[in-house]
Amino acid sequence: MLASCQAAARIADVELRPGLRWREMPTWLAGAAVTVVPSLRETFGNVAAESLSAGR
Repeated sequence: MLASCQAAARIADVELRPGLRWREMPTWLAGAAVTVVPSLRETFGNVAAESLSAGR
């Protein structure tokens, strides 16, 4: 699954940042064009809230 996502990201010129520290999140999210939170269970979690607070 991870290799498939990495290959798709390279094709789409998307940056994947595995292992990003939580304190780095606000700055990273503020520079993002879009935030995608794929989940089968979580409807609105911390990443979505942090993304909104960073203006995304």
